[in-house]
Amino acid sequence: SSATIFVQDVVGKRTVVGIQILIGVIGVVAVSLALTQTPLLQMLLNVYSFYAPAVVAPTCVGLLASGGKKQAHKGLLLVAIVVGLVFGVVSLVGVGEFIKPDKMIAVSGVFVSLLIALVAWLVGKK
Repeated sequence: SSATIFVQDVVGKRTVVGIQILIGVIGVVAVSLALTQTPLLQMLLNVYSFYAPAVVAPTCVGLLASGGKKQAHKGLLLVAIVVGLVFGVVSLVGVGEFIKPDKMIAVSGVFVSLLIALVAWLVGKK
């Protein structure tokens, strides 16, 4: 779970008690968010507007490339993640009077991020 990863990688300790406490804290935060935010589905869609463009496309390319001898260019993968995140933010808040918030911007962000991630794989090291 995310609590185990956080405790082991960030905190650096491997304690069961620390993991259990963090799982409890994450659970309380999740339940309080679910109960206080009226449109739960809208909240999930907003989160996926960030998640999908920034994480899904580079992860798919990374998984497809992991079986081969070629590694993706790490700098370009980071660019794909940042570009996807920017598309996600723009899809939620827009850009002044020029670009209004629209969920299709997040969908285009997935494709742009995928394209950059594919280029990162093509120019990567063997």
